[in-house]
Amino acid sequence: MASKMPETFPPDVSSRAYRIARTVVQIVLPFLGGITVIGAENIPESGPVILAPNHRAYMDPPYLSMVTKRQLRMMAKEELFAYPVLGPLIKALDAFPVKRGAADRGAIRHAMDELKAGHVLGIFPEGKRANPGTLEPAEKGFALIARQTGVPIVPIALEGTDRVHPMHAKRLFRARVTATIGKPMTAAQMLKEFPDPSKDALTIIGETTTKAIAALMTKPVRILEVSSDAEDTSEDASKEQEPQTGHKNKWVQPLTLGAVAVIILLVARSKRRR
Repeated sequence: MASKMPETFPPDVSSRAYRIARTVVQIVLPFLGGITVIGAENIPESGPVILAPNHRAYMDPPYLSMVTKRQLRMMAKEELFAYPVLGPLIKALDAFPVKRGAADRGAIRHAMDELKAGHVLGIFPEGKRANPGTLEPAEKGFALIARQTGVPIVPIALEGTDRVHPMHAKRLFRARVTATIGKPMTAAQMLKEFPDPSKDALTIIGETTTKAIAALMTKPVRILEVSSDAEDTSEDASKEQEPQTGHKNKWVQPLTLGAVAVIILLVARSKRRR
């Protein structure tokens, strides 16, 4: 049963901490190669919406923040909140934890509350990083949130973040990133346009979203099937070689770490002023 959404929503105002962090990211990303955003007009200027990008690198969220000036409320794996510096930082930016590999009802309720407040919710449907050239199947939790709230889902293809920060790499590389944004579609529209009696509603929503992301990619990708060994194709797989397409620069890593330090200091200062 769908969760009842309000008919009107309060103004979606970004927090001071988020605005500061986004400004710093906006300054730093050109030094990492920059980002090209295609289809930004497909993101609603107001009201609740789910941004659903593919996930290939830990650098995805900063790049995702560049596709819209509206504040993103990101769902992130709970392990990230345990890090001494990163945890408090992403919490200050209104990210919230989710337990992977389990039905985290608390995280689902939190996500729905964010949408009921008229916010932009950022979720990686795959739930984990995938290797280049592949897309992991969408998690049922993502589809459940989309179906219960009925808000628009905007598919986004992020390409190039895995060259900036390859999986398991200990340093950053300089590479251009492209974010291609597709047309929004609700879960109800997906179920109406792509009916399949052999599949449950959540599977149809997840598969339709994943196919929409794949269609936005500039290079063909393989959508993986749900299987017990699917873990072997993602972030838990064996370490990869560093890419030859990115350009290594000695100043990239210090610059990024310095930017993170600046964000932390500014966010802390912002919170003290409240």
